[in-house]
Amino acid sequence: MSRKTSRNDARRFPNRQDVLPRTAGTVIIGGGVVGAATSYYLARAGVDVLLLEKRHLSAEASGANAGFTWVQTKNPGVALELSLQSAAIYETLSEELEFDIEFERCGGMTVCQRPEHLQVADTIVQRQKAAGLSIELLDRDRMRELEPALAKDIVGGIYCPLDGKMNPIFVPIAYARAAIRCGARVLTGVEVLDIEVRHDRIHSVITNQGTVATEHVVNAAGPWAAPVGQMVNLNLPVEPAKATAMITEPAPRKIKHILLCGLVLARLFGLELHENESLEGGGILQSPIRQTRAGGILIGATLEFGKGYDKRAEASNLRRIAGHASRVVPFLAGLNVVRAWANFEPTTKDELPILQVLDNPRGFVLAAGHTANGMLWGPITGKLIAQAMTGEKTSIDLSTLSLERFTTEKQETDHHQMRKSSNFS
Repeated sequence: MSRKTSRNDARRFPNRQDVLPRTAGTVIIGGGVVGAATSYYLARAGVDVLLLEKRHLSAEASGANAGFTWVQTKNPGVALELSLQSAAIYETLSEELEFDIEFERCGGMTVCQRPEHLQVADTIVQRQKAAGLSIELLDRDRMRELEPALAKDIVGGIYCPLDGKMNPIFVPIAYARAAIRCGARVLTGVEVLDIEVRHDRIHSVITNQGTVATEHVVNAAGPWAAPVGQMVNLNLPVEPAKATAMITEPAPRKIKHILLCGLVLARLFGLELHENESLEGGGILQSPIRQTRAGGILIGATLEFGKGYDKRAEASNLRRIAGHASRVVPFLAGLNVVRAWANFEPTTKDELPILQVLDNPRGFVLAAGHTANGMLWGPITGKLIAQAMTGEKTSIDLSTLSLERFTTEKQETDHHQMRKSSNFS
């Protein structure tokens, strides 16, 4: 009888195969949640899959994010549908993949600290209720009854029971290992250097360890999706946004829900921010908070634009993140931070992913641009790409997520207008 993989198993279970094959039916570039999920669903459908990751599984955005399945503020339409379908997958994913990803549907709270934030929250709750979402606007007393760790001076907030959390590092690993059991090959430490196209068709992938002949390539390279697109002369409107986060020492279990501060609502409606409510350089401060199963409390991540691929976690912004989080949950001020980091989120102007099987070059597949929702939308992305590539009817219409939606007129729009979209959080 098979058993679910534990936290200790995750460290010793091999996650790589060492021999680069000469051929593969489909090559997937990227060992984050999107690439790993796609490898699993394609391999389960009988496709010959080779997943290539230049570092190790969960090395970049997937291993550096808040680990939320945050549904409550997603815009009605395709964003909310992606969120609901993916959240449903998470409910049984540990059992399906035979790996404990530490998923818990704990419910999520948007914590409002100012009356004007609560007014915005009421507008969002009414919109989401009209779309059929289970969501509530709560006053201060009810918020603190559900989450006693919250500060006494909050004014209220939003509660959604559908929101959840998981260990984001485990999810790509779990998917990749399940893919291997289905026949996929997974290689880490293999960097894709170029993609060869002949007669408008994918022909091969050139890596630092040799060349693989293939007819299909899935671009699941996350923040590096645009450079991979350039390999086939394709300009992808995907830009890296810097995400900074930290984790504290283990603490007694005091935080029951996943938390997001009301500043995310302020940016949606253009409300004025106080001096301590933004990052130096204009980045977005929202201080998501999650207590891990091991007891540490993860705070972050933020989004900072125009930083390129700079992974330095800046001390000034870390102080602002920690300070704001401790105003939402006061006991955090007494904890030591044991680690801080910065990585990147792959952003698009409308904060929706690009999911498409292209005709030119034929065989090139886009699964990129998930902004801060890669961990939430990763499972449904993998399913949708597998459905599209194997000729199945997709569970969501992908026409609204194609590259063609970025017309010349839209591409000239300021990229930072994305701050007005609630798909970000």
